[in-house]
Order: sequence, then structure tokens, then C-alpha cells
Amino acid sequence: MTTAQNNSNPLKEFELNVEMWKHYDNLRQDKNKTFLAVNTILMAALGFALKDHLSSPVPSVVKHLILLVSALGILVSVLWFLLLSRNAAYVRFHRSRVQELETKVNFETFKNQPEALKNSRFIWKRLSSSVIDRLLATVVAAFWVALVIATFTL
Repeated sequence: MTTAQNNSNPLKEFELNVEMWKHYDNLRQDKNKTFLAVNTILMAALGFALKDHLSSPVPSVVKHLILLVSALGILVSVLWFLLLSRNAAYVRFHRSRVQELETKVNFETFKNQPEALKNSRFIWKRLSSSVIDRLLATVVAAFWVALVIATFTL
């Protein structure tokens, strides 16, 4: 369907943008599950490698393994952050389009949403889920960076 056809039927365009918004939100959730699973596997691998060396000096081969897995964890976290940022842009686009089309289709559900959230007295209710998700990716990346720094003190 072309843009000209969409303009002649705002309800169809409205519905399409709502569906795309939901689609990208589902993708965001799937990305979070995937990246959390990958980071969990990397942490489990490190735990397995370190289990016999907690009370003794850590051999250099284990230190190198820690650095390698940590570098991979940092890379995964950066990719996670970037993909979530791109996904957030798509969600913002479709949400803004839905808000624009609401007046044409006689709805007022999404147009007032930002104002309602802005008036919340709790800051975490004002943060979007995409911001919180990216914060999680940043915290996980910080864990991997801290592990690299800690490896040099072993």
C-alpha cells in the first residue's frame, strides 16, 4: 500500500502503525531474552572455569579465558544496546504516527499518554521501557568491564 493510499484511509494507516508498534515492542522483548540468555551462558562459562581457582592463585590461562569471555560479553552488551536503540527509534516513529492519526480516526488514547506519564510522581514510571532496557544492557557491560579490571588484580 502506497502512502497516497494510506492517506485516503487514515483508519487503515492507524491500524497498521499500531500493529507495527506492537511488532517492534515484541522484537524488543525477544532481543532482551536473547541477550540475557547469551550473557547468562557467558557468566556460567566463567563460573565453571573459576570454580577450582577461588581460593588459590588463578593460572594465567584462566586469566586469559576471563579476558576473552569478558571481551565477548562487552561486545554482546554493546550490540544489545545498539539494537535496542534502533528498535526504540522504530517504536517512537510508529507511536508518533499513531498519535498524529488519532485525530483523523476520532481516538484519543495514545495522544495523551506522554502527558499522563509525565505527571507521575515516581520517576521509574516516567522512564520508557526502552530506556530501562538500555540501562540493563549498560549495567551488564559495566559488569564485564569491571571483570576485566579485576582480572588484572588477580
